[in-house]
Amino acid sequence: MQSIYSKIRVGGENTNSVRWSWFRRFGSWKIERDSRFKKVDDKDTARFESILDSRNNPSSVLYQKTENLSAYNTDWLRKYKGEAPVVLKPKQTQEVSALLEYCNANNIAVCVQGGNTGLVGGSVPVFDEVIINLSRMNNILSFDEQSGILQCEAGVILENADKYLREKYTFIYPLDLGAKGSCQIGGNISTNAGGLRLLRYFVYFFHSLVSSLPPFLVFLSPLWFFFFFFLKSINHKYKRYGNLHGNVMGLEVVLANGNVLNLQSNNIKDNTGYDLKHLFIGSEGTLGVITKASVLCMKEPTSYNLLFLALPSFANALKVKLLAKRVLNEIISAIEFADFQSLKFPLTYLHNRCSFPLEGKYTDYPFYMLIETSGSNDTHDKEKLTQLIETLFNEKLISAGTIAQDMGQFRSIWTLREGIGPGIGESKRACYKYDVSLPLYQMYDVVENCRVRVEEMLGHDTIKRGEIDVVGYGHLGDGNLHLNVVTPTFASKYENVLEPWIYDQCSYYRGSISAEHGLGRMKGNMIHYNKSALAVNLMKNFKQLLDPKGILNPYKLKVSYPKNMLWHCFCLLLLKSNFNEQAVKPSQQKLTAFSR
Repeated sequence: MQSIYSKIRVGGENTNSVRWSWFRRFGSWKIERDSRFKKVDDKDTARFESILDSRNNPSSVLYQKTENLSAYNTDWLRKYKGEAPVVLKPKQTQEVSALLEYCNANNIAVCVQGGNTGLVGGSVPVFDEVIINLSRMNNILSFDEQSGILQCEAGVILENADKYLREKYTFIYPLDLGAKGSCQIGGNISTNAGGLRLLRYFVYFFHSLVSSLPPFLVFLSPLWFFFFFFLKSINHKYKRYGNLHGNVMGLEVVLANGNVLNLQSNNIKDNTGYDLKHLFIGSEGTLGVITKASVLCMKEPTSYNLLFLALPSFANALKVKLLAKRVLNEIISAIEFADFQSLKFPLTYLHNRCSFPLEGKYTDYPFYMLIETSGSNDTHDKEKLTQLIETLFNEKLISAGTIAQDMGQFRSIWTLREGIGPGIGESKRACYKYDVSLPLYQMYDVVENCRVRVEEMLGHDTIKRGEIDVVGYGHLGDGNLHLNVVTPTFASKYENVLEPWIYDQCSYYRGSISAEHGLGRMKGNMIHYNKSALAVNLMKNFKQLLDPKGILNPYKLKVSYPKNMLWHCFCLLLLKSNFNEQAVKPSQQKLTAFSR
């Protein structure tokens, strides 16, 4: 019997298979304004002005009537646009508390906003929610050089925090993003942002038992069980530094009713009761407003090296990654890959800021890799890099490569990688961005499948003519793929080809539909692709506990599941019984031989 999984791998009509047709049918994402929420009137604005003392701080309250609020109402991709009538900019926690207390009492919906650099529409309103923008809460409060803990407000820009640590203490902030010049620390924590340093600053978590429970147990989900399974399940096993779940030592959070929850800590270890801060990391502003954070930072390395490689295939890239981890081991800090199609954007549209590190025939290879090391002994690190390069050539895995000779070349190569997103933006075309996690052996299969899908559904010469570009790049160290589909405009004919097909692909390969961008408005109803009915129902219960009126970032991260549980159980059984193990076996593609 043919597996139903084999029907959805690439094709057009076959994607409407039994597998997810039920979810599309019962999980549709039609957003309508919630009539429970009040529209802001003059009485409300007068109260906002009073709380923020707008007479002495005229920029603390901005109105659509008198100001152009499009920068606050429109997301970075210009894909989503809200209609917030007012933007509120508090300066301190007490003001955030007073604003939320008033909004909660009067059923006024709130959209929490940081630097507005998100890529899934989570930081802009859907309808007429009031925007609480934290950009004025931008103070660095303290830094303890002994513990390495930085305390700051949520509105501090990531690049400013990193610059402060480097210049005054020779420490570094444990997160690096392409949007570091605009994104804010509170927003990073609220979305559990990943980034370029995650390979080295990684933390392992003990996964909850809940995902393996039968779906019908959703009916047996009292709130106390949520506390038990989630708040005690975080188990840190640090590998050098850790991601935000490992690096955030404490938070100050304002709840929907205005109560200030102080979870701040200057202790690296604290095993007293439930570790509540983890609820708010990655909650996308739906459970509370993060106003302050304590973040564990690291001493700045004194030796940096960067290797740029040209490769003939993605299979080679995976072998290079394994060898790099074995040879470089403790000094490796980043492993990135990009296909040639993605690098064309910064080279074309940001040519005054970046250049290609290789010359001649190596400028149009299918794949490129960046391998960064950081340590404390430059001689030792270069010896390891030399050993790696010798091994790679002996194994005939790479065609060419270069090592940055100084910090100018180092920054130039990183600008090429970090410039992919801005380069696409400068092209003035629309971009459908998909941030997914996949098993490494199938990571690039999704990109190739997407190209086939686009050509089948939109015309066989669509990509060849340059109407649509399908590019893939990302963090090879943790299986995070950035699949970008660049189109002339945002239009339903493109979106219908891509969604939910791409989420089907992620589920087919047993990946995640969101690696680091979150769900936001774009994927708010897609949580069932990765979470069981029981887990989603527990999230819903906790949302009800902390925000019973649902005023915080409504319409996003939709924690609800289709109601027909019997049919859901049947579908799960169907999936398990028809899963084709052969479909997800590692590729057996042979390596192409290359000499020096």
